[in-house]
Amino acid sequence: MKVYSDVVETLSGDPLANLVSPSLIGSSGVIPLSIVSVIPDIMRHYADLIVHAQHEVFLATNYWENSHSAGIVSNSLRELSKRCVQDNRTVVVKLMYDRGTPSQLIKNHADVPTKGWQAPEVGLPSPEELKNISMQVVNYHRPPLGTFHAKYMVVDRRVACLNSNNIQDRPNVEMMVHLEGPIV
Repeated sequence: MKVYSDVVETLSGDPLANLVSPSLIGSSGVIPLSIVSVIPDIMRHYADLIVHAQHEVFLATNYWENSHSAGIVSNSLRELSKRCVQDNRTVVVKLMYDRGTPSQLIKNHADVPTKGWQAPEVGLPSPEELKNISMQVVNYHRPPLGTFHAKYMVVDRRVACLNSNNIQDRPNVEMMVHLEGPIV
């Protein structure tokens, strides 16, 4: 109760200091959690969030490489598909990565056709493996300005993961910041 009291007290000096209206302070908010780990552990966390998605998953990464880490995400999409079929629901999945191509000199946002999902360097599941998932894959690159460098995932507009790792296997340590609560 002391923490709650301290939070409410800050509003007396500045009513706009909180992220939500005063009546919602006790029922919602943002809870940051920082995890410092290796990429496969972070991808397993991503997989758990994807498998439990109810409505939508937005995943963006600078670089996607067919690898063990990408396989963890791909397998979670397959599992999400099975759950969607069982529950008779559809989940929207949007994936954006940067794999520069010459055609992007003209159009930066290039929709990746479904046959491109199974390219050896990408290795995503086929549409047949993702029943009840409405998936769109976009390759975004701005040749004169550089790469698309954002790395994040938002699930059901409720959980956001902000991290520094690409979805590929590299032996370095990465940090992920996980914010849970409403996203405005």
